[in-house]
Amino acid sequence: MSSESSSSLPQFDTTHYCSQIFWLIVCFVLLTMFLKKIIIPRVNKILEKRMSYIDTMNEENNIAIASNKELELRIDDVKKSKQEKINNIISEANECASSTITNKIQMIDNATSENFKVYSHKLYEDIRNIEHFTKNTIGDLANTIVYKIKNQW
Repeated sequence: MSSESSSSLPQFDTTHYCSQIFWLIVCFVLLTMFLKKIIIPRVNKILEKRMSYIDTMNEENNIAIASNKELELRIDDVKKSKQEKINNIISEANECASSTITNKIQMIDNATSENFKVYSHKLYEDIRNIEHFTKNTIGDLANTIVYKIKNQW
């Protein structure tokens, strides 16, 4: 049975072991040499190029970040100065508007005072005229009443 099993299953046939080990070693050495001489150097070059590219991009990124921070500081300075100018313009406009409004109110107050004086003087004259007219009318009425009383009796 052992001879049948060894002839039927070649992996258990010891006569082939030497050649298989030889070819295993030859293939392993060739594959190792191929990897060591061709594949690994190419992969190393690719990795070095990637690392160089990444380093370059990191440097450019750091320069861009520094430039961005500088620009942000400049923008903040410009914003502050513009805000100060805007506040100054607003305060000047408020002062101008306030003085203009005060002048207009003063003019209206003066005109109103003048009109009040004119109308109060006219009203006073009208009252005096009414009093005079009333006195004259009452005097005429009294004379008429006296005259009619005298004539009837």
